[in-house]
Amino acid sequence: MRIIVKSENPCLHYEQAEEQYGSWYRQSEFIINSVRRGDDDDEKTRYGEDGFLVLDGSEVVYVLSMQYSSGDSFGHETGLGTVLHVFGDYDRGKAALEAFKVSKEYNVKFKDDFDREVSMSNPAYGYFESIESLDLDPYNIGPEHKPAINIKF
Repeated sequence: MRIIVKSENPCLHYEQAEEQYGSWYRQSEFIINSVRRGDDDDEKTRYGEDGFLVLDGSEVVYVLSMQYSSGDSFGHETGLGTVLHVFGDYDRGKAALEAFKVSKEYNVKFKDDFDREVSMSNPAYGYFESIESLDLDPYNIGPEHKPAINIKF
């Protein structure tokens, strides 16, 4: 089954020094606007959407997302965010969260719902990057779900 997640990352505040190569700061906010079933497994995503396949019959999907900060020698941005993956299986989602939590590598590997190894880049890997939070949030598309996992750094 295809799951479509719509998110956005608006800028809340921006400061820039007037001089060339001056300091800067930007504060953003990561928001998941909606999580829905796709019409079919081949549904195309629109701007601001990500699509994921989960096991058919899933009553709850678990959205794994990361909020992180980034920058350069002159300033930084907080509140950046991205949807990393969606799971129909809670334990797979929890294992992927743990993989990102402990990773000190550019690529993070985990298993998806179909027991396939997924390798994806770590948005918080880099000299100026750091994880602010990892979230595994349930979105109920059936009667029961397990609790969210939210880790602040």
